[in-house]
Amino acid sequence: MKKNIVVDNPKVIWILNIVVAVLCLLSILCYFFGPVWQVNVTYVLTAEQLEEMIGDNDYGFDINEVIGEEGEPIKVSLSLSAGVVLGSFGTAESTVDKIVDNNVDNIVAQLGGTMNTIAKKAVKSAAKTTVMDTVRENVKNRLTANGKDEANVDQTLEDLGFTDEYVGEKMDQIIDDVFEGGKDIDAVTENIMGTVDEVYADFQKNSAGKDDLEDFHDIELSPEERADIEESVRSTLEKIAQEDGSIDPDELIAELLAGALSGSDSTESENKVSASHGIVSLADGESGESSAKEKLASALRDTLNEYISDDVRSSAVYVFYGMAGLMLLSMIPWIYILIKLIVKFVKKDPNPTVKLAIPIWLGWLFFLILVAIPTIALWFAHIPALAELLASVPFLEGLTTGTMSFSITSLSCISAICALVILGISIYYIIVRKKSKNVVPSSGGYDAPVREEQETAASEE
Repeated sequence: MKKNIVVDNPKVIWILNIVVAVLCLLSILCYFFGPVWQVNVTYVLTAEQLEEMIGDNDYGFDINEVIGEEGEPIKVSLSLSAGVVLGSFGTAESTVDKIVDNNVDNIVAQLGGTMNTIAKKAVKSAAKTTVMDTVRENVKNRLTANGKDEANVDQTLEDLGFTDEYVGEKMDQIIDDVFEGGKDIDAVTENIMGTVDEVYADFQKNSAGKDDLEDFHDIELSPEERADIEESVRSTLEKIAQEDGSIDPDELIAELLAGALSGSDSTESENKVSASHGIVSLADGESGESSAKEKLASALRDTLNEYISDDVRSSAVYVFYGMAGLMLLSMIPWIYILIKLIVKFVKKDPNPTVKLAIPIWLGWLFFLILVAIPTIALWFAHIPALAELLASVPFLEGLTTGTMSFSITSLSCISAICALVILGISIYYIIVRKKSKNVVPSSGGYDAPVREEQETAASEE
């Protein structure tokens, strides 16, 4: 005679079963609502590396001022979606091409914030350098014209309050206007010249009552001096402006990055950038037909494809097959438990508890093998070892002198968390099952269990 296990308080178990069902759904769906595997790279770009990227710096900005002593962090990520992984059961070329295309677009989008920061500093530095150089030259000319020693120019400018901080504050609002309003050369030049007028007005104010600064009590810009400064400002802006005269700082930095990747030896009118370390060349005439960001995406895509050989593509597909297998192996236990819970509920099984060993052991296998173990390996490998490995790749050879860090993330971590919660529930289930008594259900359900005292001799026969 078959014995059934019937718990004394099945309602509590069914509440827990609902929780288990929700956890099963989360564990299954987490693979489809975000990257199943993502490598995050943080690279610190130094002033020396930016200088190497742009070659001869004729843009007028101070590279050290733009990047700073600690460098500018650049954060990008390479990710795989469940659709790409599960769809890898096709040709090697189409799978790899899809991954390259998706990640190139994502990388260019991720670079937007960093490009905006660098561009803002670059345009500000160029404008500030131009104003400071031209004003300094005029002050030197005034001192020498009045028989003063030009060696005192720096001290005189400091006494007049003309410092880096002072000019920087004056330029901040102008640069903010450029980024917010998309100004052109004429508008920005006009604003900068207005700032220059304010500088000379401050010279008069700061020199008032000071005998050693009497040469600046009534200083004013002559038409010739004003024309010289305006010409210098306009010349600097033309180097960072587009061909139509508009100033798009993001496009400037995208031009620099695209040029560094392309290694183009084009003239300034064609590409504006001559980089010493590049791999592929942009097509002739492309500069005038597409935006710098589009060129950056094209150069990055060509560079990646250049180093992904046919052998690598073929091998990569087997890696995707393995990832797809791990994904399915991790999802099937959750699907199995979910179906089992539904069946028990529909049949009103007198034993509502389920064995949860399978999802506990296998339900987070994808996270364990592709996220947890590599993360631990990165902790032990440290950056120097990775940098040495990256140095063997020509495209990354010039970047390995910087600080680079890696991390691996995946939404499959949700399945690992669910498995941990399930472990706690399974312990309670085991305790309940051990305390349950052997009974024969009175009506095939769990509403009115009848306790079986003993088995009669007749039933044994």
